[in-house]
Amino acid sequence: MDWFDPDTWKLSASLIDYWKTIVGGAIVILGGVATFVRWGLKPFRWAGSKIAQTRKPARIDRPLRFVQNEQQSFWHPARRVDQPGTQVAGRWHVTNTSDQNIFLLSARLDGHASPADYVVVEGHDGMHSQRNPVPAQHMVSMSAHFMLFPSITSGTKPLVVT
Repeated sequence: MDWFDPDTWKLSASLIDYWKTIVGGAIVILGGVATFVRWGLKPFRWAGSKIAQTRKPARIDRPLRFVQNEQQSFWHPARRVDQPGTQVAGRWHVTNTSDQNIFLLSARLDGHASPADYVVVEGHDGMHSQRNPVPAQHMVSMSAHFMLFPSITSGTKPLVVT
């Protein structure tokens, strides 16, 4: 076999040329299919989502609504040994707009690390307890008490938190 004869390499060169054409074509076809799947099916996905929305019940993101009872809510300076703090206590009317009973296990004031010392919900007997749920489609009163250290407010400024 003569390695320097061009006729020896003709078959291999044409075979490699065919493979370049096949691989290049496959890449172009797969790219076209991927583009169609990504962009071409978008109208079908949009239409499917609209149809699916009509079949599903509306999802309630925040089923509890809170209204503060300002006559029964307060904040006051507190002290733990030599560290100043703030005591916050409040009462709210809570409405459960969902179809399920919801238990309030804890509460917190947005932006402050300390959770509530206690959260109690009014039961059907009028007594407040941590074991009472907020009944579905009902309004009850709820109380929470916070002891926050260090102090989050001072003087006579109103305390406004979420």
